[in-house]
Amino acid sequence: MMGPETTMERERLQGDSDRCCAQVMSACTECGALATSSPTAGLDLGAGLKSLWGGADPDLRLCPLCGDWFVWSTGVAPNAQVLTRIARPAALVMEELLSGTSRPREAIDQAKTLVEESLFAALIDHLTDDAFAPLLERFVEWLPTARGVVGNALLVRLEAAARTPRFKGALLSLLDAGPTSDLRLHLLTTCLEAGSTVSSPRRPSPLSAEELADFWALDVPLEAEWVSDGEWRRAISESRAQAVSSYSSMGTAETGWVRVFTPTTSKADAAVVPPGRTAQHTAPHDMADDRDSIGVCWSGFWWGQLHSAARHVKGAQQRYVFAECTRTLREFERTWPTKSDGAWLDEAGLPSAAFERELAAPDPYNKVWSARARLVPGLRAKWLTGDLFAALELVLVTAAGPDKRWDRHGDLTRQAAVRMELLRFIVRLVRR
Repeated sequence: MMGPETTMERERLQGDSDRCCAQVMSACTECGALATSSPTAGLDLGAGLKSLWGGADPDLRLCPLCGDWFVWSTGVAPNAQVLTRIARPAALVMEELLSGTSRPREAIDQAKTLVEESLFAALIDHLTDDAFAPLLERFVEWLPTARGVVGNALLVRLEAAARTPRFKGALLSLLDAGPTSDLRLHLLTTCLEAGSTVSSPRRPSPLSAEELADFWALDVPLEAEWVSDGEWRRAISESRAQAVSSYSSMGTAETGWVRVFTPTTSKADAAVVPPGRTAQHTAPHDMADDRDSIGVCWSGFWWGQLHSAARHVKGAQQRYVFAECTRTLREFERTWPTKSDGAWLDEAGLPSAAFERELAAPDPYNKVWSARARLVPGLRAKWLTGDLFAALELVLVTAAGPDKRWDRHGDLTRQAAVRMELLRFIVRLVRR
């Protein structure tokens, strides 16, 4: 937003009186003549000011010369505009919140005192994810007592966060740690609502720098398509990039991992391991006599991802991962050709005999259900005794589907999307 100021100057401005602020503003040749609050009809008051919120109503405007902030909005009369200058102490704390504060509790408390309610609500709406992240915990604490337009804006912003893989895990932990309320229960339900990966898998896009750092901190490797080009080149220079090599030599298949030495290698066939590790490199005499690159290379890599992430899930965090697995399986259930009884997904209180009957006598007209029953016999015992990896395995087996392709691996596109959402959920839960 505004340019950086020294700590001394910031403290001086925060302590100035409104009279002193008025003197500073009136000295600007660009905006000094603008009234504190000036309704007009037909005149574009913000012509010389920079829009910070893309012309929204209300919009945040910046004087490019002195850095003062204004609120621009439409008036009651036709074609009317209202331009209100923001007092410098309020502008400073707004700038801090919008830029990403390192002192969220103090900054929010100051804003509650200095910033007018409707403007504070608009500010919450316009927070980027990076600016919102340090405020999440304080916003959750504040939600039960927030009222009016600010309370509504806060609830909407937290609902959006509850549907975002980046924030869902952290939000679940915060909701569990605080006192129970109707709003907290509402957000908890929103966190566990069905996602979109079952019906519409998302194409890979590079993770943010923060997300990537969290994956690396948990020692979770990634397909190269999920890292930026800069990280890809850095991984190559540090011997952390590996690619699948599969070819035939004199009638014998040769498949395995090889280290990547050039950034021109296709990222679609490559993976990156975290800093401090070295990429796999299969010696020529150890190459597998098999052209199935999924079975030889990728299958083990994918299960290794889940193992690396799941081993960090401790204590109460496990029930949230189980709940996320349950949510995903319920979403799959909606796509099954024959509607089946979803009671088997309730890991608490399901009678053993009922579950065993489900597995022993699946509906012969429901091929999906029958295939899953054959693939995961005895799952209930593992699920109820807390075998987290068994739950993750069930989700991925179901995501691949029962209809095997020529390569015997099922719907890998959908499985990849679901696997990545699970990984993101676990990483954010653990790294909150």
